This record gives sequence, C-alpha cells and structure tokens, in this order.
Amino acid sequence: MLNTMLWVARSGAPWRDLPDHFPHWKSVYTRFRRWQNAGIWDKVMKAVSLDNE
Repeated sequence: MLNTMLWVARSGAPWRDLPDHFPHWKSVYTRFRRWQNAGIWDKVMKAVSLDNE
C-alpha cells in the first residue's frame, strides 16, 4: 500500500490510473484517507524531515 501511495504522489497520476500491478485504487485511496485523518502522514513527514525538532 505504501509503495502505491508513494507512486501516486511521485507520478501525480489520479488514483484511478494506477497500473494493474498495484492494489485496486479505491482500497489504496481509502487507506490513504484513513491515515491522513488519523494524522499518520504528519508523523511520517516529521520523522523523515531533516529538521526533527
């Protein structure tokens, strides 16, 4: 799932245009939104940022 989310972010492609070797777009999008609503992406970005304060 994470690789698929990163592929969308990196490519700029719409969710529905995921290549067939990835999971179904709606499953990935649903998990992405859950993580976003739970604040997980904020934690990930803070953990990988160069300025970890």
